[in-house]
Amino acid sequence: MRLMDSAKRFYNGCSELHSEDVTLQKFKSTFRDRFKDVHKDQCKALAQKIICKVDDPVAQRIHRETAECMLLASFVSGLMHPAHK
Repeated sequence: MRLMDSAKRFYNGCSELHSEDVTLQKFKSTFRDRFKDVHKDQCKALAQKIICKVDDPVAQRIHRETAECMLLASFVSGLMHPAHK
């Protein structure tokens, strides 16, 4: 995994993540704790704008889940450097 921008700076400055015995779980939880509230309200507002409003509860759930997946993909793409530009 290639980190970029603030994720890379955070990793470089976090000595506990450079230990040989650090687990993937520790790595993930440390990053989640650090970045859990970054632009949270802005992202939620954007997700609400792209969710279609329908009367069918099943369709509404599908739209909401799709928006959540898009939000997660956007977040993850900010953590990883793309392989090809």
